[in-house]
Amino acid sequence: MQMPPLNLEAIPSLRHSVWLRMLLGHRVLNGLSVGLGLAVMSVLVYLAAGPIVAASASVGMLILSIGDQVSPARGKLRQIAPLLWMAAPMTAAVQFAHLVPDHSTAVIGALVGIGGFIGMLGTAWGLRGGPLGFALLLAIVFAMSTPPPIDWREALTHIAWFQVGVLLSAAWAVFSARMLNLRFRTQALADAINELAVMLRQQGARLAATGDRRENQLRALLGEQATLADKLQTARDLVLDLPATPRELRLTGMLVAAIRLREQALTCELELDMQPARGRAPPTVAQAQALESLWGDFSAHLDRVCWALFTGGELPARLAEALTARTVDAQRAVPPALRSAVDAMCAEMQSLLRLAEHGGDEPRFALAEQARDWPRFRTSMRWPIAPLKRAMSGHSPVLRYALRVSIALLAGYNIGLHLPWAAHPQWILLTIAVVMRTNIAQTLERRNQRLIGTLIGCVLVTALLSLKPSVPAQFLILAIGAGIAHGFAQVRYLVAATAATVLALIQGHLLHTAGEFALFERLADTLIGTALAWAFSYVLPAWERRQLPALLKRLRTAQLQHAKVALGGAELSTANADWRLARREVHDSLAAIGLAAQRAQREPRAVQPPLDLLERVQLRSYRLLAQLGGLRTWREQPRALPDAEAAPMLAAHLARITAALESSSKPAASVAPIEARTETISGHEEAAQLRQRLRDAADEARALGADLAAAQAWEAARLQEKQR
Repeated sequence: MQMPPLNLEAIPSLRHSVWLRMLLGHRVLNGLSVGLGLAVMSVLVYLAAGPIVAASASVGMLILSIGDQVSPARGKLRQIAPLLWMAAPMTAAVQFAHLVPDHSTAVIGALVGIGGFIGMLGTAWGLRGGPLGFALLLAIVFAMSTPPPIDWREALTHIAWFQVGVLLSAAWAVFSARMLNLRFRTQALADAINELAVMLRQQGARLAATGDRRENQLRALLGEQATLADKLQTARDLVLDLPATPRELRLTGMLVAAIRLREQALTCELELDMQPARGRAPPTVAQAQALESLWGDFSAHLDRVCWALFTGGELPARLAEALTARTVDAQRAVPPALRSAVDAMCAEMQSLLRLAEHGGDEPRFALAEQARDWPRFRTSMRWPIAPLKRAMSGHSPVLRYALRVSIALLAGYNIGLHLPWAAHPQWILLTIAVVMRTNIAQTLERRNQRLIGTLIGCVLVTALLSLKPSVPAQFLILAIGAGIAHGFAQVRYLVAATAATVLALIQGHLLHTAGEFALFERLADTLIGTALAWAFSYVLPAWERRQLPALLKRLRTAQLQHAKVALGGAELSTANADWRLARREVHDSLAAIGLAAQRAQREPRAVQPPLDLLERVQLRSYRLLAQLGGLRTWREQPRALPDAEAAPMLAAHLARITAALESSSKPAASVAPIEARTETISGHEEAAQLRQRLRDAADEARALGADLAAAQAWEAARLQEKQR
């Protein structure tokens, strides 16, 4: 399903509006889809079976909708499958607990603790498991909001209609995913291209910077690389999902060009960085400004492509040809050593622009050979048991998070039962669940926004209820709140918190458990919940430094695999996908380290990891990635050096690089100066040049191995000091 074009090109300033691009993104569209489905289905059930049945079914719809995240259409049912069979038992347990009034408080408290623990174990599957775990916990919280059943028949009736709501919402999720499949692909690609433009602007600003400003911008650039890696993976998951139509294949070609452009930009940046190490003069002010201007042009072109994808509009005519003319002029101003890298970058930009400008099936044949390998680049939609097994360790951040949330929920439940005002322990539990994240940085970010959002939401609900809306109108308000909360949860949490407050209060009103709405009591409950979430974040904490050994091991393994694929003796034509997959794994492991370093900056200084060392590890890793990529590119080009001469050199230096990365004892101080060469290599490079390039890569690997060893030894030294 393709959205009609929006004629917004007449107002150029709109193209640079962060809010407008956010509203046009795939997450907000997914939220709108969820809200529309909830509105249609809940009103239909209300008209068919009445308000009581509709209220029960709407709870099931809400729970399932939380797991309805953006995903490939073919994998939608598999994505939400756990909620189809786990949500109803959670609700049933609370319903039947009410049938034993003498022990219901204790039983529900136990269910809260157990449900919170089980739900938060869902983070073992990463970002896609978090919403499912949260949904299971909310199944318990919302079940506490329903009126206690009179007998087991009424309890079963509520559970049955709850499951009907779950099934209806699942059917809508599958239907909407298929209808919006092309739009989600387009938006995910636009989001990734937008982030690539941001990265190029940051890189351009750093090119013209000097001194401390240049180093500060390096840190920002490393953080931007981590964000870009995440958005590129989201785009891969959607765009590479069996593209068949000319439009889908064109999007695939644009994604491939964007990924290659990112690689060439990285190479150009590192080439410039290493000019002094080669004994060459750094670029002049005029040269640096020319590069910054060219990078700015690239970013502006990417902005136009992004905007055209978001709105369905057309790009200006002959944009690729205009870029070619601009590049020819820039080549006279840039340093000679960078011209080949700039040429390669311009070629990828032109490829992306040509695909964006023209329709048809041009990329069909060019991409056909790669199609069989695309499933390897997408995130699996399965739910293997292995991540859960790995989480069952005392030092596992997943297990510690699950225990931390469970303890906080039990504390909040008991406090809620003993408050002097109307008992709403579920409101405190809901606040704890949404505020407490896996790390202290995200918890602190959500704490204040949750308080402000609750205040705004309570005021809105007070105003809405004063109008005495009809039951169908309340269902519509519920759907709007659910859609906004769903769409903005990962975009602007303040908006999501406000909408979630409206959603929860209207839901309680529909279930006839809200009683007389008391603004200050709900604010007090929210304050208690946020305080508990903040306080218990320091119970069984999973500081980022404790994740360093696993993150560094992943990076080391990824770099080793990349070196073997880049320099190994495998047939290049058959190992091309392995090489691209290895490069992606290096980027992803670096992104994980970069995000961990960003989160660690919000932690107490006493437990922070060595951030400067982690920054150096990332920089060396990117340099080694560029050098090995250049060697791989050289192997794919026609060359004068016979394979019989090149193969022994490649094998010998691969052994050196492998030994250097596997080393764990060399101190960083013994590392030789770092050099780097451009990733775009001449087709007739001589043996001496190849040997020098291999030595450079081996030296870089030795430096990286020493820094990895130093970073891994840091936590071990802390533990030994703590035991003394």
